[in-house]
Amino acid sequence: MSEMIEEIQAIKELKLQMKLELGDLPEQRALLEEKMRDIMDPFIVRIQEHEDNIRNITLMNETSYKGDDGSKVTFRKEHVRTSWDTKALEGYAAGGHDEILQFKKETVVKPNVSISIAEVE
Repeated sequence: MSEMIEEIQAIKELKLQMKLELGDLPEQRALLEEKMRDIMDPFIVRIQEHEDNIRNITLMNETSYKGDDGSKVTFRKEHVRTSWDTKALEGYAAGGHDEILQFKKETVVKPNVSISIAEVE
């Protein structure tokens, strides 16, 4: 366990060094992002209006579009999506109906480690 504590401490020290090296860049970045949002917001609203118009036209015509410039609008017909209650079906199979298990697919998910180190103030 002491090896893990050392590794965590090393990460904390590196994060502190990085924070000192960055100086006031994060604050400058925040100001730039705010300025960018102020400029972008009116454009985003207008773009959304055009996208809504495209959606409505596409739904009315029920056709897809592909432009020469790489633009693409894809129409997908309404369809029914089906899902199954895995826990209930496994219970049903355990009750003497194991023939449904032939339709079961399983995927192995490899182990994963999530690391969260407290921020350095």
